Amino acid sequence: MDKYVGVKKYIKTNNSNYLISDYLGKGSYAIVVRAINVNNNQTVAIKMLLFDNKNDEERNKRIELLARKEAEILFQLRSHRNIVEIFDYFQTTTNDDDNHHHSCFLILELCANKSLNNLLRNEQINLTKEMIKTFLFDIITGCHYLHSKLIVHRDLKPDNILMNENYVAKIGDFGLATQLESSDKYLYTFCGTPKYQAPEMILKNGYNFPVDIWAIGCIAYRLYYGNAPFNGTNSDEIYRSVLNKNIKCCRISCYDFMVNNEDIKVIRSMLIKEPEKRIKIDDLLAKKRFFADKLSSLTISATTISSSSSPTAQNNNQQKNNPRKRVHLDSMIDYLKAIANYESNKLIRINYIPYHDNQLTPIIMIRQWIEIAMIGFGYDLGHKTYAFNFRDQTKMMMLHNEFIFYMDNKNTTTTANTQSSICEFQLKCCPDLLKKKLKILQQSFNILHRTNIVDDQTKIVHDDDGDDDDNSIIQLSRQQQQLPWLQKWIKTIDVFVFQLANKLIQINFSQQKKILLFDSDKKSMTIINQNTQKKLSLALSFILNGNVTDRMRQYVSVALQYIELINK
Repeated sequence: MDKYVGVKKYIKTNNSNYLISDYLGKGSYAIVVRAINVNNNQTVAIKMLLFDNKNDEERNKRIELLARKEAEILFQLRSHRNIVEIFDYFQTTTNDDDNHHHSCFLILELCANKSLNNLLRNEQINLTKEMIKTFLFDIITGCHYLHSKLIVHRDLKPDNILMNENYVAKIGDFGLATQLESSDKYLYTFCGTPKYQAPEMILKNGYNFPVDIWAIGCIAYRLYYGNAPFNGTNSDEIYRSVLNKNIKCCRISCYDFMVNNEDIKVIRSMLIKEPEKRIKIDDLLAKKRFFADKLSSLTISATTISSSSSPTAQNNNQQKNNPRKRVHLDSMIDYLKAIANYESNKLIRINYIPYHDNQLTPIIMIRQWIEIAMIGFGYDLGHKTYAFNFRDQTKMMMLHNEFIFYMDNKNTTTTANTQSSICEFQLKCCPDLLKKKLKILQQSFNILHRTNIVDDQTKIVHDDDGDDDDNSIIQLSRQQQQLPWLQKWIKTIDVFVFQLANKLIQINFSQQKKILLFDSDKKSMTIINQNTQKKLSLALSFILNGNVTDRMRQYVSVALQYIELINK
Protein backbone atom coordinates (compact mmCIF):
# COMPACT_ATOMS: atom_id res chain seq x y z
CA MET A 1 0.00 0.00 0.00
CA ASP A 2 2.68 2.44 1.01
CA LYS A 3 4.22 2.46 -2.44
CA TYR A 4 1.27 4.47 -3.72
CA VAL A 5 2.07 7.21 -1.20
CA GLY A 6 5.86 7.12 -1.18
CA VAL A 7 6.51 6.34 -4.87
CA LYS A 8 3.40 6.65 -7.00
CA LYS A 9 2.63 10.34 -7.37
CA TYR A 10 -0.08 10.27 -10.02
CA ILE A 11 -3.32 8.39 -10.49
CA LYS A 12 -4.62 8.53 -14.05
CA THR A 13 -8.13 7.84 -15.26
CA ASN A 14 -9.91 8.34 -18.55
CA ASN A 15 -11.36 11.64 -17.33
CA SER A 16 -8.91 13.06 -14.78
CA ASN A 17 -5.36 12.96 -13.45
CA TYR A 18 -4.74 13.16 -9.71
CA LEU A 19 -1.54 14.27 -8.01
CA ILE A 20 -1.11 12.71 -4.55
CA SER A 21 0.03 15.31 -2.03
CA ASP A 22 -0.41 13.83 1.45
CA TYR A 23 -1.19 10.67 3.41
CA LEU A 24 -4.35 10.96 5.54
CA GLY A 25 -5.01 7.60 7.12
CA LYS A 26 -5.22 3.83 6.89
CA GLY A 27 -7.96 1.28 7.46
CA SER A 28 -8.13 -2.51 7.52
CA TYR A 29 -7.98 -2.81 3.73
CA ALA A 30 -7.57 0.73 2.40
CA ILE A 31 -5.56 3.90 2.73
CA VAL A 32 -6.75 7.46 2.24
CA VAL A 33 -4.66 10.20 0.63
CA ARG A 34 -5.10 13.86 -0.19
CA ALA A 35 -4.82 14.59 -3.91
CA ILE A 36 -5.35 17.37 -6.42
CA ASN A 37 -7.30 16.95 -9.63
CA VAL A 38 -4.87 18.57 -12.07
CA ASN A 39 -7.69 19.10 -14.58
CA ASN A 40 -9.73 21.48 -12.41
CA ASN A 41 -7.42 22.07 -9.39
CA GLN A 42 -9.97 20.51 -7.00
CA THR A 43 -8.57 19.02 -3.78
CA VAL A 44 -10.10 15.63 -2.99
CA ALA A 45 -9.63 12.62 -0.76
CA ILE A 46 -8.92 9.30 -2.48
CA LYS A 47 -9.75 6.05 -0.74
CA MET A 48 -7.51 3.43 -2.29
CA LEU A 49 -8.30 -0.26 -1.93
CA LEU A 50 -5.13 -2.04 -2.99
CA PHE A 51 -4.49 -5.74 -3.24
CA ASP A 52 -1.70 -7.52 -5.03
CA ASN A 53 -1.63 -10.83 -3.19
CA LYS A 54 -2.16 -13.22 -6.08
CA ASN A 55 -2.33 -16.13 -3.62
CA ASP A 56 -5.59 -14.91 -2.07
CA GLU A 57 -7.96 -14.33 -4.94
CA GLU A 58 -11.01 -14.90 -2.74
CA ARG A 59 -10.01 -12.07 -0.42
CA ASN A 60 -9.28 -9.78 -3.36
CA LYS A 61 -12.70 -10.45 -4.88
CA ARG A 62 -14.33 -9.73 -1.51
CA ILE A 63 -12.51 -6.39 -1.20
CA GLU A 64 -13.45 -5.46 -4.75
CA LEU A 65 -17.07 -6.29 -4.03
CA LEU A 66 -17.04 -4.15 -0.88
CA ALA A 67 -15.50 -1.22 -2.77
CA ARG A 68 -18.08 -1.41 -5.54
CA LYS A 69 -20.90 -1.71 -3.01
CA GLU A 70 -19.63 1.29 -1.03
CA ALA A 71 -19.43 3.36 -4.24
CA GLU A 72 -22.96 2.37 -5.29
CA ILE A 73 -24.36 3.41 -1.89
CA LEU A 74 -22.49 6.72 -1.91
CA PHE A 75 -23.74 7.56 -5.42
CA GLN A 76 -27.30 7.12 -4.12
CA LEU A 77 -26.60 9.61 -1.32
CA ARG A 78 -24.82 12.31 -3.30
CA SER A 79 -25.29 16.00 -2.48
CA HIS A 80 -26.69 15.53 1.03
CA ARG A 81 -25.15 18.09 3.39
CA ASN A 82 -24.31 15.55 6.09
CA ILE A 83 -22.92 12.72 3.98
CA VAL A 84 -19.47 12.66 2.42
CA GLU A 85 -19.87 13.18 -1.33
CA ILE A 86 -18.41 10.83 -3.92
CA PHE A 87 -17.16 12.25 -7.23
CA ASP A 88 -15.91 9.17 -9.04
CA TYR A 89 -15.11 5.47 -8.75
CA PHE A 90 -12.78 3.44 -10.94
CA GLN A 91 -10.47 0.43 -10.99
CA THR A 92 -6.97 0.05 -12.43
CA THR A 93 -4.65 -2.82 -13.20
CA THR A 94 -0.87 -2.49 -13.44
CA ASN A 95 2.05 -4.86 -13.87
CA ASP A 96 5.24 -4.31 -11.87
CA ASP A 97 8.15 -6.76 -11.77
CA ASP A 98 5.92 -9.62 -12.96
CA ASN A 99 3.41 -8.83 -10.20
CA HIS A 100 -0.21 -8.13 -11.00
CA HIS A 101 -1.59 -5.11 -9.07
CA HIS A 102 -5.32 -4.49 -8.99
CA SER A 103 -6.67 -1.35 -7.29
CA CYS A 104 -10.01 0.31 -6.60
CA PHE A 105 -10.30 4.07 -6.10
CA LEU A 106 -13.10 6.14 -4.55
CA ILE A 107 -12.72 9.87 -5.24
CA LEU A 108 -14.37 11.61 -2.29
CA GLU A 109 -15.03 15.03 -0.84
CA LEU A 110 -12.09 16.18 1.29
CA CYS A 111 -13.06 16.97 4.87
CA ALA A 112 -10.32 19.40 5.86
CA ASN A 113 -10.88 19.16 9.63
CA LYS A 114 -10.51 15.38 9.69
CA SER A 115 -12.84 13.46 12.01
CA LEU A 116 -14.89 14.03 15.13
CA ASN A 117 -12.47 11.73 16.90
CA ASN A 118 -9.57 14.05 16.05
CA LEU A 119 -11.57 16.93 17.50
CA LEU A 120 -12.35 15.05 20.70
CA ARG A 121 -8.69 14.14 21.19
CA ASN A 122 -7.58 17.77 20.91
CA GLU A 123 -7.18 18.76 24.56
CA GLN A 124 -6.86 22.45 23.66
CA ILE A 125 -10.47 22.58 22.44
CA ASN A 126 -13.33 22.75 24.92
CA LEU A 127 -16.64 21.95 23.28
CA THR A 128 -19.75 23.82 24.36
CA LYS A 129 -23.21 22.32 24.71
CA GLU A 130 -24.28 24.26 21.61
CA MET A 131 -21.49 22.75 19.55
CA ILE A 132 -22.29 19.23 20.73
CA LYS A 133 -25.96 19.70 19.82
CA THR A 134 -24.91 20.96 16.38
CA PHE A 135 -22.73 17.91 15.71
CA LEU A 136 -25.48 15.55 16.88
CA PHE A 137 -28.09 17.30 14.71
CA ASP A 138 -25.82 16.88 11.67
CA ILE A 139 -25.22 13.19 12.43
CA ILE A 140 -28.90 12.43 13.07
CA THR A 141 -29.98 14.35 9.95
CA GLY A 142 -27.52 12.38 7.82
CA CYS A 143 -28.61 9.09 9.39
CA HIS A 144 -32.28 9.97 8.79
CA TYR A 145 -31.51 10.34 5.08
CA LEU A 146 -29.66 6.99 5.08
CA HIS A 147 -32.60 5.21 6.65
CA SER A 148 -35.04 6.84 4.23
CA LYS A 149 -33.06 5.05 1.48
CA LEU A 150 -33.25 1.77 3.48
CA ILE A 151 -29.49 1.96 4.13
CA VAL A 152 -27.98 0.84 7.46
CA HIS A 153 -24.49 2.20 8.12
CA ARG A 154 -23.44 -0.37 10.78
CA ASP A 155 -20.21 1.41 11.78
CA LEU A 156 -21.13 4.85 13.06
CA LYS A 157 -18.42 6.12 15.43
CA PRO A 158 -16.40 9.35 15.91
CA ASP A 159 -13.72 8.15 13.47
CA ASN A 160 -16.34 7.90 10.72
CA ILE A 161 -17.89 11.33 11.36
CA LEU A 162 -15.86 13.70 9.22
CA MET A 163 -15.62 17.49 9.48
CA ASN A 164 -15.40 19.87 6.53
CA GLU A 165 -13.73 23.27 6.65
CA ASN A 166 -16.83 24.77 8.35
CA TYR A 167 -17.09 21.93 10.91
CA VAL A 168 -20.20 20.50 9.32
CA ALA A 169 -20.38 16.87 10.44
CA LYS A 170 -20.61 14.36 7.58
CA ILE A 171 -21.10 10.62 7.79
CA GLY A 172 -18.31 8.76 6.00
CA ASP A 173 -16.77 5.30 5.50
CA PHE A 174 -19.63 3.21 4.10
CA GLY A 175 -17.49 0.08 3.82
CA LEU A 176 -19.85 -1.87 6.11
CA ALA A 177 -23.07 -0.17 4.99
CA THR A 178 -25.77 -2.21 3.33
CA GLN A 179 -29.15 -1.55 1.73
CA LEU A 180 -32.25 -3.47 2.81
CA GLU A 181 -34.82 -4.80 0.40
CA SER A 182 -37.59 -3.59 2.72
CA SER A 183 -37.88 -1.83 6.08
CA ASP A 184 -38.84 -5.05 7.88
CA LYS A 185 -35.81 -6.97 6.57
CA TYR A 186 -33.31 -8.14 9.21
CA LEU A 187 -29.55 -8.49 8.96
CA TYR A 188 -27.36 -11.08 10.67
CA THR A 189 -23.79 -10.21 9.68
CA PHE A 190 -21.66 -9.47 12.74
CA CYS A 191 -19.63 -6.32 12.06
CA GLY A 192 -18.70 -2.87 13.39
CA THR A 193 -16.66 -1.50 16.28
CA PRO A 194 -17.22 -3.15 19.71
CA LYS A 195 -17.75 0.06 21.73
CA TYR A 196 -20.49 1.15 19.31
CA GLN A 197 -22.17 -2.20 18.58
CA ALA A 198 -25.77 -2.60 19.70
CA PRO A 199 -26.91 -5.45 22.01
CA GLU A 200 -29.01 -7.10 19.29
CA MET A 201 -25.95 -7.38 17.03
CA ILE A 202 -23.85 -8.86 19.85
CA LEU A 203 -26.61 -11.40 20.60
CA LYS A 204 -26.94 -12.18 16.84
CA ASN A 205 -30.72 -11.95 17.07
CA GLY A 206 -31.11 -10.05 13.81
CA TYR A 207 -31.00 -6.28 13.49
CA ASN A 208 -31.66 -3.30 11.23
CA PHE A 209 -32.00 0.48 11.63
CA PRO A 210 -31.91 0.68 15.47
CA VAL A 211 -28.23 -0.37 15.52
CA ASP A 212 -27.39 3.04 14.04
CA ILE A 213 -29.48 4.80 16.70
CA TRP A 214 -27.54 2.92 19.39
CA ALA A 215 -24.24 4.00 17.83
CA ILE A 216 -25.37 7.64 17.75
CA GLY A 217 -26.28 7.32 21.44
CA CYS A 218 -22.74 6.11 22.15
CA ILE A 219 -21.34 9.05 20.18
CA ALA A 220 -23.58 11.46 22.11
CA TYR A 221 -22.42 9.99 25.42
CA ARG A 222 -18.79 10.42 24.43
CA LEU A 223 -19.41 14.01 23.33
CA TYR A 224 -20.89 14.84 26.72
CA TYR A 225 -18.72 12.75 29.03
CA GLY A 226 -15.46 12.17 27.17
CA ASN A 227 -15.56 8.39 26.93
CA ALA A 228 -17.78 5.69 25.43
CA PRO A 229 -20.62 4.46 27.70
CA PHE A 230 -19.50 0.82 27.62
CA ASN A 231 -15.86 -0.13 27.90
CA GLY A 232 -13.46 -2.93 28.66
CA THR A 233 -9.91 -4.11 28.13
CA ASN A 234 -10.97 -6.34 25.22
CA SER A 235 -14.00 -6.96 23.02
CA ASP A 236 -15.44 -9.67 25.29
CA GLU A 237 -15.40 -7.32 28.30
CA ILE A 238 -17.01 -4.58 26.23
CA TYR A 239 -19.78 -6.94 25.09
CA ARG A 240 -20.47 -8.01 28.68
CA SER A 241 -20.65 -4.36 29.67
CA VAL A 242 -23.08 -3.58 26.84
CA LEU A 243 -25.36 -6.48 27.74
CA ASN A 244 -25.27 -6.24 31.54
CA LYS A 245 -24.52 -2.68 32.62
CA ASN A 246 -26.68 0.42 32.65
CA ILE A 247 -25.26 3.78 31.64
CA LYS A 248 -24.45 6.45 34.22
CA CYS A 249 -25.19 10.03 33.18
CA CYS A 250 -23.72 12.77 35.38
CA ARG A 251 -25.10 16.27 35.76
CA ILE A 252 -21.85 17.85 34.66
CA SER A 253 -20.09 17.20 31.36
CA CYS A 254 -16.40 16.61 30.83
CA TYR A 255 -16.28 20.20 29.55
CA ASP A 256 -17.66 21.57 32.83
CA PHE A 257 -21.15 22.61 31.67
CA MET A 258 -24.33 21.37 33.32
CA VAL A 259 -26.24 18.53 31.63
CA ASN A 260 -29.99 18.96 32.05
CA ASN A 261 -32.69 16.30 32.38
CA GLU A 262 -33.81 16.67 28.76
CA ASP A 263 -30.33 15.94 27.45
CA ILE A 264 -29.92 12.89 29.70
CA LYS A 265 -33.37 11.63 28.68
CA VAL A 266 -32.49 11.84 24.97
CA ILE A 267 -29.15 10.06 25.47
CA ARG A 268 -30.85 7.28 27.44
CA SER A 269 -33.57 6.89 24.81
CA MET A 270 -30.92 6.05 22.21
CA LEU A 271 -29.25 3.50 24.51
CA ILE A 272 -32.25 1.37 25.44
CA LYS A 273 -31.11 -2.23 25.14
CA GLU A 274 -34.33 -3.51 23.53
CA PRO A 275 -34.28 -2.30 19.88
CA GLU A 276 -38.08 -2.20 19.64
CA LYS A 277 -38.19 0.27 22.57
CA ARG A 278 -35.30 2.41 21.32
CA ILE A 279 -36.23 5.84 19.99
CA LYS A 280 -36.89 6.01 16.22
CA ILE A 281 -34.89 8.30 13.96
CA ASP A 282 -37.98 10.41 13.09
CA ASP A 283 -38.80 10.95 16.78
CA LEU A 284 -35.19 11.77 17.53
CA LEU A 285 -35.03 14.42 14.83
CA ALA A 286 -38.28 15.90 16.15
CA LYS A 287 -36.76 16.68 19.57
CA LYS A 288 -37.04 20.45 19.16
CA ARG A 289 -36.27 21.25 22.80
CA PHE A 290 -33.10 19.16 22.62
CA PHE A 291 -31.90 20.90 19.47
CA ALA A 292 -33.22 24.38 20.36
CA ASP A 293 -29.77 25.80 21.10
CA LYS A 294 -27.81 24.23 18.25
CA LEU A 295 -25.71 26.59 16.16
CA SER A 296 -26.38 27.48 12.54
CA SER A 297 -22.63 27.70 11.90
CA LEU A 298 -19.46 27.58 13.93
CA THR A 299 -15.72 28.08 13.83
CA ILE A 300 -13.43 26.30 16.24
CA SER A 301 -9.93 27.22 17.34
CA ALA A 302 -7.75 26.12 20.21
CA THR A 303 -8.75 29.06 22.38
CA THR A 304 -11.82 30.75 20.86
CA ILE A 305 -15.19 29.78 19.48
CA SER A 306 -17.04 32.23 17.25
CA SER A 307 -20.50 31.37 16.03
CA SER A 308 -23.63 32.74 14.40
CA SER A 309 -26.37 30.99 16.29
CA SER A 310 -30.09 30.69 16.68
CA PRO A 311 -31.90 33.20 18.93
CA THR A 312 -31.86 30.73 21.82
CA ALA A 313 -28.12 30.24 21.48
CA GLN A 314 -27.61 34.00 21.30
CA ASN A 315 -29.46 34.37 24.60
CA ASN A 316 -27.25 31.69 26.11
CA ASN A 317 -24.15 33.48 24.87
CA GLN A 318 -25.38 36.72 26.43
CA GLN A 319 -25.82 34.92 29.73
CA LYS A 320 -22.29 33.57 29.48
CA ASN A 321 -20.96 37.07 28.97
CA ASN A 322 -22.59 38.51 32.07
CA PRO A 323 -20.48 39.81 34.99
CA ARG A 324 -20.65 36.46 36.83
CA LYS A 325 -17.86 35.08 34.72
CA ARG A 326 -16.53 31.58 35.40
CA VAL A 327 -13.09 31.38 36.98
CA HIS A 328 -10.31 29.65 35.03
CA LEU A 329 -6.78 29.49 36.42
CA ASP A 330 -3.52 28.38 34.86
CA SER A 331 -2.24 25.76 37.31
CA MET A 332 -3.50 23.19 39.77
CA ILE A 333 -1.72 24.94 42.65
CA ASP A 334 -3.52 28.19 41.81
CA TYR A 335 -6.86 26.37 42.00
CA LEU A 336 -6.00 24.74 45.32
CA LYS A 337 -4.90 28.02 46.87
CA ALA A 338 -8.06 29.74 45.66
CA ILE A 339 -10.26 26.98 47.13
CA ALA A 340 -8.33 26.94 50.43
CA ASN A 341 -8.77 30.75 50.73
CA TYR A 342 -12.41 30.77 49.59
CA GLU A 343 -14.54 33.30 51.49
CA SER A 344 -16.34 31.59 54.35
CA ASN A 345 -19.55 33.58 53.87
CA LYS A 346 -19.90 32.07 50.37
CA LEU A 347 -19.59 28.43 51.44
CA ILE A 348 -22.55 26.23 50.52
CA ARG A 349 -23.87 22.75 51.23
CA ILE A 350 -23.80 20.51 48.20
CA ASN A 351 -24.08 16.83 47.34
CA TYR A 352 -21.12 16.26 45.02
CA ILE A 353 -22.06 12.71 44.00
CA PRO A 354 -24.14 13.68 40.91
CA TYR A 355 -21.15 15.66 39.66
CA HIS A 356 -18.66 12.78 39.87
CA ASP A 357 -16.81 12.44 36.54
CA ASN A 358 -15.16 9.06 36.03
CA GLN A 359 -13.17 10.57 33.18
CA LEU A 360 -11.22 12.57 35.76
CA THR A 361 -10.34 9.56 37.91
CA PRO A 362 -6.60 8.92 37.45
CA ILE A 363 -5.68 5.91 35.36
CA ILE A 364 -3.05 4.85 37.85
CA MET A 365 -2.26 5.31 41.51
CA ILE A 366 -0.12 3.51 44.06
CA ARG A 367 -2.35 0.71 45.35
CA GLN A 368 0.20 -1.10 47.54
CA TRP A 369 3.78 -0.52 48.54
CA ILE A 370 6.64 -2.10 50.44
CA GLU A 371 9.83 -0.56 51.79
CA ILE A 372 12.76 -2.99 52.08
CA ALA A 373 15.68 -1.80 54.19
CA MET A 374 18.94 -1.26 52.30
CA ILE A 375 17.33 -2.24 48.99
CA GLY A 376 14.62 0.19 48.03
CA PHE A 377 10.92 0.86 47.62
CA GLY A 378 8.46 -1.27 45.64
CA TYR A 379 5.01 -0.11 44.58
CA ASP A 380 2.03 -1.59 42.76
CA LEU A 381 0.39 0.86 40.36
CA GLY A 382 -2.55 -1.44 39.68
CA HIS A 383 -3.66 -2.97 36.38
CA LYS A 384 -0.73 -5.41 36.30
CA THR A 385 1.89 -2.68 36.55
CA TYR A 386 4.55 -2.79 39.24
CA ALA A 387 7.78 -0.86 39.85
CA PHE A 388 10.74 -0.74 42.20
CA ASN A 389 13.00 2.23 43.04
CA PHE A 390 16.40 0.90 44.13
CA ARG A 391 18.66 2.71 46.58
CA ASP A 392 21.32 3.12 43.86
CA GLN A 393 18.81 5.41 42.10
CA THR A 394 17.96 2.91 39.37
CA LYS A 395 14.34 2.05 38.66
CA MET A 396 12.58 -0.92 37.12
CA MET A 397 8.95 -1.25 35.99
CA MET A 398 7.10 -4.42 34.96
CA LEU A 399 4.04 -4.09 32.73
CA HIS A 400 1.52 -6.95 32.42
CA ASN A 401 4.17 -9.47 33.54
CA GLU A 402 5.66 -9.18 30.08
CA PHE A 403 7.51 -5.93 29.41
CA ILE A 404 10.25 -4.44 31.57
CA PHE A 405 11.39 -0.80 31.58
CA TYR A 406 14.69 0.02 33.27
CA MET A 407 16.17 3.44 34.05
CA ASP A 408 19.72 3.77 35.30
CA ASN A 409 21.08 6.37 37.73
CA LYS A 410 22.21 8.67 34.95
CA ASN A 411 18.64 9.43 33.97
CA THR A 412 16.74 10.04 37.18
CA THR A 413 15.86 13.66 36.64
CA THR A 414 12.55 14.86 37.92
CA THR A 415 11.55 16.29 34.56
CA ALA A 416 10.86 14.11 31.54
CA ASN A 417 11.91 10.53 31.05
CA THR A 418 12.54 10.36 27.35
CA GLN A 419 12.68 7.28 25.20
CA SER A 420 16.48 7.41 24.95
CA SER A 421 16.89 7.25 28.77
CA ILE A 422 14.93 4.02 29.21
CA CYS A 423 15.97 0.47 28.42
CA GLU A 424 13.03 -1.71 27.38
CA PHE A 425 12.97 -5.51 27.03
CA GLN A 426 10.66 -8.46 27.39
CA LEU A 427 10.60 -10.44 30.62
CA LYS A 428 12.04 -13.54 29.01
CA CYS A 429 14.90 -11.53 27.45
CA CYS A 430 16.24 -9.91 30.63
CA PRO A 431 19.97 -9.08 30.41
CA ASP A 432 22.12 -11.03 32.85
CA LEU A 433 23.24 -7.83 34.62
CA LEU A 434 19.63 -7.01 35.52
CA LYS A 435 18.36 -10.44 36.54
CA LYS A 436 19.10 -9.86 40.23
CA LYS A 437 17.07 -6.63 40.27
CA LEU A 438 14.28 -8.26 38.30
CA LYS A 439 14.16 -11.02 40.92
CA ILE A 440 13.87 -8.43 43.71
CA LEU A 441 11.05 -6.70 41.84
CA GLN A 442 9.17 -9.99 41.33
CA GLN A 443 9.68 -11.15 44.93
CA SER A 444 8.47 -7.89 46.43
CA PHE A 445 5.44 -8.02 44.13
CA ASN A 446 4.68 -11.56 45.35
CA ILE A 447 5.03 -10.48 48.99
CA LEU A 448 2.47 -7.72 48.53
CA HIS A 449 -0.03 -9.99 46.84
CA ARG A 450 0.05 -12.82 49.34
CA THR A 451 -0.41 -10.79 52.53
CA ASN A 452 -3.16 -8.67 54.01
CA ILE A 453 -0.99 -7.32 56.83
CA VAL A 454 -0.84 -3.56 57.12
CA ASP A 455 2.15 -2.26 59.08
CA ASP A 456 4.71 0.52 59.00
CA GLN A 457 6.38 -0.85 55.91
CA THR A 458 3.53 -2.30 53.89
CA LYS A 459 0.32 -0.51 53.04
CA ILE A 460 -2.49 -2.30 51.24
CA VAL A 461 -5.06 -0.42 49.15
CA HIS A 462 -7.52 -2.69 47.40
CA ASP A 463 -8.99 -1.67 44.04
CA ASP A 464 -12.22 -3.59 43.70
CA ASP A 465 -14.45 -0.97 42.12
CA GLY A 466 -15.03 -3.15 39.06
CA ASP A 467 -14.98 -0.23 36.65
CA ASP A 468 -14.51 -1.20 33.01
CA ASP A 469 -13.35 1.83 31.09
CA ASP A 470 -10.81 2.93 28.56
CA ASN A 471 -8.41 3.73 31.37
CA SER A 472 -8.38 0.23 32.87
CA ILE A 473 -5.05 -0.53 31.21
CA ILE A 474 -1.96 1.63 31.35
CA GLN A 475 -0.90 1.81 27.75
CA LEU A 476 2.86 2.28 27.78
CA SER A 477 4.72 2.17 24.48
CA ARG A 478 8.06 3.06 23.01
CA GLN A 479 6.60 6.38 21.94
CA GLN A 480 5.37 7.34 25.42
CA GLN A 481 7.39 10.23 26.73
CA GLN A 482 6.85 9.70 30.43
CA LEU A 483 6.44 6.56 32.50
CA PRO A 484 4.71 6.82 35.90
CA TRP A 485 7.81 6.35 38.05
CA LEU A 486 7.61 7.32 41.68
CA GLN A 487 9.74 10.46 41.94
CA LYS A 488 9.35 11.55 45.57
CA TRP A 489 7.64 10.35 48.71
CA ILE A 490 7.22 11.72 52.21
CA LYS A 491 6.21 9.71 55.27
CA THR A 492 4.81 11.14 58.51
CA ILE A 493 3.08 9.48 61.44
CA ASP A 494 -0.21 8.87 59.63
CA VAL A 495 0.28 10.38 56.16
CA PHE A 496 2.12 9.11 53.10
CA VAL A 497 2.59 11.50 50.14
CA PHE A 498 3.64 10.27 46.69
CA GLN A 499 4.61 12.26 43.62
CA LEU A 500 4.63 10.39 40.30
CA ALA A 501 6.36 11.37 37.09
CA ASN A 502 2.98 11.74 35.35
CA LYS A 503 2.28 14.79 37.58
CA LEU A 504 -0.06 12.89 39.90
CA ILE A 505 0.19 13.61 43.62
CA GLN A 506 -1.29 11.04 46.00
CA ILE A 507 -1.91 11.61 49.71
CA ASN A 508 -2.88 8.67 51.93
CA PHE A 509 -4.37 9.39 55.37
CA SER A 510 -4.08 6.11 57.30
CA GLN A 511 -6.24 7.06 60.30
CA GLN A 512 -9.04 8.63 58.29
CA LYS A 513 -8.86 5.89 55.63
CA LYS A 514 -8.95 8.49 52.87
CA ILE A 515 -6.87 8.92 49.72
CA LEU A 516 -6.63 12.23 47.87
CA LEU A 517 -5.40 12.28 44.28
CA PHE A 518 -4.47 15.50 42.47
CA ASP A 519 -3.91 15.47 38.71
CA SER A 520 -1.97 18.51 37.47
CA ASP A 521 -2.79 17.89 33.80
CA LYS A 522 -6.54 17.49 34.27
CA LYS A 523 -6.65 20.00 37.15
CA SER A 524 -8.82 17.63 39.11
CA MET A 525 -9.03 15.96 42.50
CA THR A 526 -10.27 12.51 43.46
CA ILE A 527 -11.32 11.43 46.96
CA ILE A 528 -11.33 7.70 47.75
CA ASN A 529 -12.94 6.28 50.87
CA GLN A 530 -10.95 3.12 51.64
CA ASN A 531 -13.70 1.73 53.88
CA THR A 532 -16.42 1.88 51.22
CA GLN A 533 -14.14 1.99 48.13
CA LYS A 534 -16.27 4.85 46.80
CA LYS A 535 -14.62 7.45 44.57
CA LEU A 536 -15.46 11.07 43.89
CA SER A 537 -13.65 12.84 41.03
CA LEU A 538 -14.25 16.54 40.41
CA ALA A 539 -12.74 19.25 38.25
CA LEU A 540 -11.12 21.92 40.41
CA SER A 541 -12.68 24.56 38.17
CA PHE A 542 -16.13 23.16 39.01
CA ILE A 543 -15.42 23.30 42.76
CA LEU A 544 -14.09 26.85 42.60
CA ASN A 545 -16.99 28.16 40.54
CA GLY A 546 -19.44 28.43 43.43
CA ASN A 547 -19.31 24.82 44.69
CA VAL A 548 -16.99 25.07 47.72
CA THR A 549 -18.20 23.42 50.92
CA ASP A 550 -16.53 23.70 54.31
CA ARG A 551 -15.47 20.02 54.19
CA MET A 552 -14.02 20.45 50.69
CA ARG A 553 -12.07 23.52 51.78
CA GLN A 554 -10.64 21.55 54.71
CA TYR A 555 -9.55 18.70 52.41
CA VAL A 556 -7.83 21.11 50.02
CA SER A 557 -6.19 23.16 52.79
CA VAL A 558 -4.58 20.11 54.39
CA ALA A 559 -3.56 18.64 51.04
CA LEU A 560 -2.02 21.92 49.94
CA GLN A 561 0.40 21.84 52.88
CA TYR A 562 1.71 18.40 51.89
CA ILE A 563 1.87 19.29 48.18
CA GLU A 564 3.93 22.38 48.92
CA LEU A 565 6.14 20.30 51.23
CA ILE A 566 6.88 17.63 48.62
CA ASN A 567 7.53 20.27 45.95
CA LYS A 568 10.25 21.97 48.01
